[in-house]
Amino acid sequence: MTDPTPQPPSRTRPAWPHCGQGATAQETVGCRGRQVAGHSVCLAHLDDAERAAYLATLSPGDDLDHRGTPFTRDLLDQLLTALHAPARQGPYAGGAVFREASFVGDVDFHGAAFAGDADFNDVTFTGDADLHGTTFRAGADFTDASFAHVADFGGASFEGETHLGGVAFHGDARFDAATFSGGVEFGMTVFAGGAWFGGAAFTGHAWFSESSFARDARFGSAHFGGEADFADVSFAGDVHFAGAAFAGDLGFERSRLHSVRRLGPLACGGTVRLDNAQFGAPVTVEIAAAEASFRRTRWESTAALRIRRASVHLAGAVLEQPVTVVTYPVPFTDPQGEDLSESALTGRDAKVRLKSLDGVDAAHLTLTDVDVTGCALTGVVHLDRLSLEDTTTSSPSMP
Repeated sequence: MTDPTPQPPSRTRPAWPHCGQGATAQETVGCRGRQVAGHSVCLAHLDDAERAAYLATLSPGDDLDHRGTPFTRDLLDQLLTALHAPARQGPYAGGAVFREASFVGDVDFHGAAFAGDADFNDVTFTGDADLHGTTFRAGADFTDASFAHVADFGGASFEGETHLGGVAFHGDARFDAATFSGGVEFGMTVFAGGAWFGGAAFTGHAWFSESSFARDARFGSAHFGGEADFADVSFAGDVHFAGAAFAGDLGFERSRLHSVRRLGPLACGGTVRLDNAQFGAPVTVEIAAAEASFRRTRWESTAALRIRRASVHLAGAVLEQPVTVVTYPVPFTDPQGEDLSESALTGRDAKVRLKSLDGVDAAHLTLTDVDVTGCALTGVVHLDRLSLEDTTTSSPSMP
């Protein structure tokens, strides 16, 4: 995990003309802040008169380049105030480059808008970061950024491609009701605090692969319009997907759901893949989908799989404790008590159809109201101990 405290300055010179204040024989680079045009130092090291003169030249919609600059809250407030348009709710910038900058103490971008690309690559925030309601009209890049405390992106609008891969969130990460109109990447991101995505809307693909969630991950009532990838993710806390809807595929391949006790209810218009996933605690899984794949999934404790409309694959699954697969008879409900929409599954009846079971030790398996007529049962261990309740078994594949 990335250390939330600012690191000693690099001895490698930055790629931009830099300030150099504080350089010594031992630390030859000094301050890495981008020189302000017409000056030999960065915004943080201008004297008061020089800074006021520079800020007076700025207008709403101007581009910014303050790479490597050390910001206090007061300095950031001065910069954003210079970009405040009377007709707008908050500051309005064009493109903005803050790559490798540091923000010391609590900072407030609340309601700001960036018309061009916003580059926060490798930025360090040492206090709370308030980006609630911020609008990113082009790309937004926070790759490898570090947030020491709360990072609040609640209600933010990301209209272009968004990169949050490799970010370290040491406090709570809040993306409640945020909207992502392009693809978004959270790959290899560390969520050390709570992760809040309730009601968020993802129009494009959403990648969370190889990320880790140390505490609860909340995606209740979120909407995913493209593929959602949670492969190789570690969930140490609970996971909340109640009422979430997925138009495309949803993947949890090889993920470790150590303490998860409930997954869903959720609706998926494509395939839910939990292949090679591991569940460590008693769990209830509630899924309405076109297909649900549990190939080589491992359950170390009891599991109740309540499924609707899906073709189910269980080949190679490892059942250490009793596992039940049941066709859930009525639509699932969201957190508000409303029926979870299954419009993407129109034309499929509610009954679960088991498609594969080879390699499974069936001694701990119960199938309730499941159609197994299309499932070849060769290669099943302890087939005689498979428990069938109200299950269709008219296929010649069934002994």
